[in-house]
Amino acid sequence: MRKIKVLCTIAASALTLSLLFGCNSKGPSQTEVPDSGDPGYVEVPELDECLVAQDEEKELTVHYLPQGYAVLESAGQVALFGGCAQEDVQVVDDYLKEQEVQTLTTIVVPNSDASSWSGVEQLRDIYGQNMVVVSRFVGDEEYEQFKDQLGSMKMEVGSGSSFNVGTVTFQVLGPVVTEVDDPMAASLVLWGGCGESSFLFADDATESEINSILAAGVDMKARYIFLNSRGETTLPYAAVQQFSPWELVVADEAAMPDFGEQGSVSMNVLDGKTYSVTAEDTTSKS
Repeated sequence: MRKIKVLCTIAASALTLSLLFGCNSKGPSQTEVPDSGDPGYVEVPELDECLVAQDEEKELTVHYLPQGYAVLESAGQVALFGGCAQEDVQVVDDYLKEQEVQTLTTIVVPNSDASSWSGVEQLRDIYGQNMVVVSRFVGDEEYEQFKDQLGSMKMEVGSGSSFNVGTVTFQVLGPVVTEVDDPMAASLVLWGGCGESSFLFADDATESEINSILAAGVDMKARYIFLNSRGETTLPYAAVQQFSPWELVVADEAAMPDFGEQGSVSMNVLDGKTYSVTAEDTTSKS
């Protein structure tokens, strides 16, 4: 009898062990799902003060056009600097199509002169109702009507403002004044940096405006400077002395600055051709 009890105890223990191990065993139809570590949500990248993901590489390509415009590309966004005159719509359109641009994210209108905005609406009909950046300067009635028609797609900026093209932030250095007789003296002066490259766009700013910006203590140093003014000399000698190292990109018929006794100057005269510069900043990755 005692022998039977011992056998029953052993059998019960064996049954218990088999059930315990059976709960953790895998049958032929079971497969092990690896732990991916995915918590079930998408992590939002940390953004810097310019709303750019810190681990996103900053990159910028600038295409200078001989007519005095610049097309900027960064992170899938495309901006046109210099606005657009009515007579230049076709040449700008042709270039954008050549670059396979389908949408213009931003158009920057530097001043209230008709040569800067008369063709903008036609371009917007082709490339989307994009954001239009304009100076805070109050122009004539026709120019103000143009701005009013932009509605919520208008961004008015002045000295101290900034805006983004993709991953690159452009600082507005001028105008530092909003009331002048000559609209060119209230042109947007823009600076953007990417890695070791920096870019200055003075458009049709007059010498007096540049002097006003310098008098305000603004640092205008840049690696690439686009000379596209069709009027008086844009950059006075006081400004030229600041630029080192520097490279001038000269649009057709652009007014030349006063070089004074400045040494050798790197000049890229467009002479009917485009000129492109690509810059990147890999240090922006965390």
